[in-house]
Amino acid sequence: MTATERRLNRPVNKEKQQEKYSGKKKTHTDKNILLVNENTKKVVYLSPTVEGKKHDKKLADESRISYPKNASLTKDTGFQNYQPQEVLTEQPKKSARKRTDGG
Repeated sequence: MTATERRLNRPVNKEKQQEKYSGKKKTHTDKNILLVNENTKKVVYLSPTVEGKKHDKKLADESRISYPKNASLTKDTGFQNYQPQEVLTEQPKKSARKRTDGG
């Protein structure tokens, strides 16, 4: 499970600008959630398009995606605490950054 953001040309209308401004990427974006079958590489779910500033987990909760029983779901870090019922979830851990001291 991943969320994708696509850049947009800056809207002329001031209200549309505020709606589409992501903040995170310092640009205007649209966002979708994408579910891909790991074996077949086919898209099994594409969420409705929303403004880029909406959080990934909130979008997933609002989408009310139905999963098969005992399905396995690998999700990126934007979906922390997203735990659908009867679904086995896996989320990669952030690797520890190596410190480089100047001295």
